[in-house]
Amino acid sequence: MSGKSVHNKFEVTLNTCMFYSHNISIHHVTYQYLSQIIIFVKTIVISEKFVSLHSENRFRSSVGLEQQPSKLWVARSSRAGITNQKAVIQRQLFAFYAVTMNPETATILEKYQKYFENPEFIENDPISIPHKFSKKEDIEIAGFLSATIAWGNRKAIINSCNNMIERMDYAPYDFIINANNRDISVLNGFYYRTFQECDIFYFIQSLSNIYRNRAGMEEIFLKGYNSSDTDKIKHAISYFREVFFETEFPQRVTKHVANPMKGAAAKRINMFLRWMVRSNDKGIDFGIWKNISPADLIIPLDVHVGNTARELGLFNSNANNWNAAEIVTNELKTLDNNDPVKYDFALFGISNSKIIL
Repeated sequence: MSGKSVHNKFEVTLNTCMFYSHNISIHHVTYQYLSQIIIFVKTIVISEKFVSLHSENRFRSSVGLEQQPSKLWVARSSRAGITNQKAVIQRQLFAFYAVTMNPETATILEKYQKYFENPEFIENDPISIPHKFSKKEDIEIAGFLSATIAWGNRKAIINSCNNMIERMDYAPYDFIINANNRDISVLNGFYYRTFQECDIFYFIQSLSNIYRNRAGMEEIFLKGYNSSDTDKIKHAISYFREVFFETEFPQRVTKHVANPMKGAAAKRINMFLRWMVRSNDKGIDFGIWKNISPADLIIPLDVHVGNTARELGLFNSNANNWNAAEIVTNELKTLDNNDPVKYDFALFGISNSKIIL
């Protein structure tokens, strides 16, 4: 097959991908077109020539895919004259369907996911705060506030979260709904690192608006989630952020609610969504939001999870941004397409426990 004919077929396949990706979820592309995609993705450009490779092992060894998949694929796309938009779509499909994870990496992830996802995990994690409650709204509010300040030393995070909830008399929903200005004064002087008194005051104000006038956090996230057939979690977070700041706010507060539309990894909101959405069959996450699929969740990517993911060859970018979180999530989908973020327990646990791989 000549380079020109391969390139033409590649373009046809790519255009077909673009049609489907604009009209239905990437997960629902028909097997007929997926077969074409996989075949032509494996036809790559080396030194300006298309070379057909006949096995995954030869493919990996020929281009060093295991070490630098994203960088190499961008380079190949550029040489083939593919537009940036097409390259992004194709790179997503490549990560989804054409690449099989290194068996050793898969074994490590499966092993440590099972090891760390157990009730003993709760005590030393911020998720222990919403586990103090049984009422849905209390779990949501305690979970959101705890996730918001979940960076830095875990012991310090948990201590500050307990302090915050104690000031609310261990009734966060009642406090949000009924507290007047005098009641809210119990939060005077509260802070955790850069999350200051004025920040917690605005959070209480906004959550009060959300639960009084907007039917609660779940409904807001769900409306954003259902607004798009693709990038559903990205749209869910973006819409929530829009509603969260619909009342008058001090500008400094915006840094505490990440904006994925501007590239932020949104680690803390993605962690909160994991808590609310994933099944509680292991007794850790809550699974109280039934209308958002765990399959659509995005890995909570921070520096620790990112470093472990790089060490395992899941991605090679130096940035811990939304694009990187999507790449890692797509890699994890090759192990479990229905529940990729369960491997958050492995990636975080390996880093937090300083396990040498």
